[in-house]
Amino acid sequence: MAASGSKHARSTLEARSKHARSTLEARSKHARSTLEARSKHARSTLEARSKHARSTLEARSKHARSTLEARSKHARSTQARWPLYPPPILSGNTNRGA
Repeated sequence: MAASGSKHARSTLEARSKHARSTLEARSKHARSTLEARSKHARSTLEARSKHARSTLEARSKHARSTLEARSKHARSTQARWPLYPPPILSGNTNRGA
């Protein structure tokens, strides 16, 4: 009977050791895959943010250029008309009381 108990204790110990090893391997594998997934996510997020920042900067620059061109064009056309049609504030004609 003592030999049977000893055999049971040995097989239980082996089973527990095997379970502990497989659990440790599974946890290590999970930790590695989680780390890889987080790294991949961080890289793709960084790339997306960089791409968004570049496109936003390009759009703002394009908008600023077109706005500047439009303002310059408007100023040139307005200046060209002033000698013929001076603005009321410059001619003193405000049409008040007329």
